[in-house]
Amino acid sequence: DPVVAREIVHTLQAAPSYIRPTQFGPFEGNQPFVDVDEPVKFLAQPGHTAEAGSLVLSAGGSGEYQVQWNKSTPPSLPFVGGFLMHKAFLKKPAVLDDFLALVKRLAASTEGVYGDIRSMAFPGWDTPFNLSLRLPEIPNVSLYGKPYIELFGRALIESAPFLRIEQLADDLYWLQATEQVTDPVPDEVKEDRKERFMAVQAEISAARLAARIGQRLQVLVDEIDEEGTAVCRSYADAPEIDGLVFVEDAAGLAVGDFVEVEIVDASEHDLWGERV
Repeated sequence: DPVVAREIVHTLQAAPSYIRPTQFGPFEGNQPFVDVDEPVKFLAQPGHTAEAGSLVLSAGGSGEYQVQWNKSTPPSLPFVGGFLMHKAFLKKPAVLDDFLALVKRLAASTEGVYGDIRSMAFPGWDTPFNLSLRLPEIPNVSLYGKPYIELFGRALIESAPFLRIEQLADDLYWLQATEQVTDPVPDEVKEDRKERFMAVQAEISAARLAARIGQRLQVLVDEIDEEGTAVCRSYADAPEIDGLVFVEDAAGLAVGDFVEVEIVDASEHDLWGERV
């Protein structure tokens, strides 16, 4: 979307000088950033099916920003990220404040679905997770957009025991777990916050899966366990991430087979089916 692309680049260009990008490029910031239209062309590519890739915008030695896009017509912009070097704000803490303000503006203007801020100095900062299927960890700052608001409800989000909760837009919340975003999030804080959300998520997941009882699904056999039960997944499920579909009568089935089943039972995360 050229409008979204321009908004992202324009917001970055309007940042204070010490965190404002001065160079850009498709893989690294090596071209002078003079005109907003040039980096926007990398993102929007009007009239073309975009090749998946990333636009890098460099803010000198202070930090860097990255905007990724996927193949589509028009191209989609699924990810905006960046980092700020510790040395950039070590002697001048206001730099970090300006960087956080920039993140808020970007998130609000792009109607973000999810975002977070975490220190790269702590283990696990780069651990990937599937946002649409599992609740992410509790980093220093979480940004919850519309899907999370619909999942948990505004009341739960607004009453969650974070140190700071701010509504950035109609469908976007800023939840801060530590006083300083450079501080580690204590394990007990992570667990407490996550358990509150997971309890609600489990109830919703159980209700959704229970609603599938009586439906017919085509499933893929991933495994036959020692008790002769086929451990399967539907076409929409990812291995080792999503819930499973168990079929107790696996006679004649082999790993890799597709089989049609009728769902007869459900738990918080998994389904049970009978062959039809």
